[in-house]
Amino acid sequence: MSALRAIHAKRRQVHSLNEDDTWRDFVEKHTGQRSTRGLSHKQSNALLAALDDMGAGKITRKRSTLSGPYAKKIQALWISCWNLGLIGSRDDAALNNFAVKQAKVDHANWIREQDDAVAVIEALKKMLERRGVEWSGHRGDPSYMRAPGFKIAAAQWELIKGEAPYAGDTFRGFVYRLTHRNLPDLKDADWITVMNTFGETVRTLKSEGAL
Repeated sequence: MSALRAIHAKRRQVHSLNEDDTWRDFVEKHTGQRSTRGLSHKQSNALLAALDDMGAGKITRKRSTLSGPYAKKIQALWISCWNLGLIGSRDDAALNNFAVKQAKVDHANWIREQDDAVAVIEALKKMLERRGVEWSGHRGDPSYMRAPGFKIAAAQWELIKGEAPYAGDTFRGFVYRLTHRNLPDLKDADWITVMNTFGETVRTLKSEGAL
């Protein structure tokens, strides 16, 4: 794992650093600059040590797994929101809090009726749409462009394409080097890899106030 990815992985374990301004103040205190981009090896290590002092890497949380006929789809949309920087946590506990408000039930596991599920699914899809996801597509689009993974990844690309390590690259080219597959040949698991990779950069940009 790169130093930058390790830093942001540890940051997510320290709830008091969730607010962007608080995070930038913390970075400045320990590195002398307000952005994690361009940190030297020494600065990165100092920041990692400071995060460890805050309890990162020592926090263990039992994940509350959601169940039910609509859980898989709702979870996939929730993680897509996380990978587009729309929410601060991908945990099921955070998803449950969102879902119960939308469906007006006591727990997301109670979402077993289609009307309740639609309320949550449509709310999530609208959030993603506002971030640039085009659900409808266009007549004549190739089949791979109809895949939800492609739609999410394409919206992510519009946010990150000018950033390292993507600057000067193309969506098609980077995806091929990452997955070793051409776009029409990508499977659902490949799109998950792409979305998670792009998501790291999206969340970094958000934490630095660039989104």
